[in-house]
Amino acid sequence: MRISTLAVASAFAASIVIPTTASAYDTAAGYWVGGTLNLSPFFNASYERDDNPNSMRKYTKESARRNGMKKQTETADTLVLKGGLNFLMPGNHWRLDGRVFADHERSSGADVDDRTDFYEAMTLKGWTDGDTTWFLSENYQDIRYDDEFELSQDDRKVLTLSGGGDMAITDKSKITVGAGYTEFNYDDKTNYDYSRVYGKLGFAHVLTEKTDWTLSTLYRNYDKDGYDSNAWSIDGRIGLRTRSTDKLTFDTSIGVEHYRDYKYSMYDAAGNYLGKKSKGNDENSFVYSIAGNWKMAQRLSLRVSGNAEYEPAQDVNDNSLLEETIAATLTYTPGDHWKLTGGIAYERDEYNRKIVQKMDKTTNPYTSVERGGKDRNDDEMRFFANVSYSLTRYCSLFVNWRYTDVSSSISGYEYDRTRYGAGISLKY
Repeated sequence: MRISTLAVASAFAASIVIPTTASAYDTAAGYWVGGTLNLSPFFNASYERDDNPNSMRKYTKESARRNGMKKQTETADTLVLKGGLNFLMPGNHWRLDGRVFADHERSSGADVDDRTDFYEAMTLKGWTDGDTTWFLSENYQDIRYDDEFELSQDDRKVLTLSGGGDMAITDKSKITVGAGYTEFNYDDKTNYDYSRVYGKLGFAHVLTEKTDWTLSTLYRNYDKDGYDSNAWSIDGRIGLRTRSTDKLTFDTSIGVEHYRDYKYSMYDAAGNYLGKKSKGNDENSFVYSIAGNWKMAQRLSLRVSGNAEYEPAQDVNDNSLLEETIAATLTYTPGDHWKLTGGIAYERDEYNRKIVQKMDKTTNPYTSVERGGKDRNDDEMRFFANVSYSLTRYCSLFVNWRYTDVSSSISGYEYDRTRYGAGISLKY
């Protein structure tokens, strides 16, 4: 399960109040400083009711109860404060935009940790008269809980750096290059650190007046703490994308990915070391990526996204998984003041190696094995709805609801969570 970047639907819901990416920056907002820098501050305050505030799975709930922390599993009331700044600096053939914000959640529930998030993102884009474009991007997330509860998802940091560009090679063809680095660091005892580097090469050719077909290949290399070998993958894809339409934009691709796993020490279900390491299993799968926006009517729009790829497991040792996601968000604006948004997201995680429960019932009671054990497949559903009403250009009220349900072939990994609340949003 991808802990840090899993909440696709939640991110869509948050976009109602705060833009989810730097590119979503509203150039009509904010005020100009010296005619070259645009600043747009924002602040949110809301009250939430949460029936599983630590997103605890069945095995962590059982451990909490054994340790006398029954209230760790109960409903909590939470005050959420979020404030930050969007910024924009345009130049001659370049543009810098981004945002910085902090998010503090203070809970009234006993044994429920307060949480503070810090997030910042910047993107520098450039272009030339010769139809060449490039970008550099950076974002960082730091999540901290006031008290460490070792059985829950705890403090973590995520850093991502990327860059790339495209260049016309004929009047109808372009080549695209890209590279990036991501690092995951956890302070808890249930998740495992790793870093990822990637490189991408692509080709696009005009198919119709507003449509291109694409070819691409992507190489990834994964470095996981505690292993003397890296995992890696390479894929090849063919795709279709629109360059510009009034009602429909999309970018989709399908292909095949080959994944070479880490070299793991081999154990049986009883925990006996088999005296050797795996050579690194080879996995192959159909993969895809989807991104689209459809303006169905003047006040109604649909956004769809999805992805499939291999990656190392973060919540169980000696394992990797194939992650498949699909999400849809519907937005309706019945008038100048109202905005209604709802959506659904689905994720399927298929783990490459079997898993067994350890006899000592430690903090993370599951481990991967070569012999015995059970297959692990997780299915996660997320639903959300949000209604907002603009009192003025600078102030709006909102109510929201979010529900998460995770089922698994190994019941200890299952959990569900319901959150609903209301608040006020201020922006300039």
